[in-house]
Amino acid sequence: MLIFATGVLPIKSTPPTFFITEVTQIINYPAGTTQYFGNAYTNLTPIYTVINDEVYLHIIIENYDDVSSHTINSITVATHGFKIISLSPPTPQTVSSLSLIGFGITLSMPNFNFNGILTIVINVS
Repeated sequence: MLIFATGVLPIKSTPPTFFITEVTQIINYPAGTTQYFGNAYTNLTPIYTVINDEVYLHIIIENYDDVSSHTINSITVATHGFKIISLSPPTPQTVSSLSLIGFGITLSMPNFNFNGILTIVINVS
């Protein structure tokens, strides 16, 4: 007796592998201004936590201007496959002179293998 089966057999899939080698922080300053939040391009040591396909990251931004407050208008992610799920506190945020602010960022992970640099873009005024 021969038995033939037709249809699609389930394929066991393995979750994507995931490793952030570096976090690059890019600050977009308005033309003609000083870099009051530090260098426009900064490489940060990647300190992050992964839980249930979400990446939790914390960044600190300091206002080095000893006279004026400045505003962080938005924070976005430029690396393909990542998306910001939540940002705490939300933007915009004004940072007083010689003060700092921390942001908790929750990102969705890409659905493909990732081993590389995560780029965060900060737009300021």
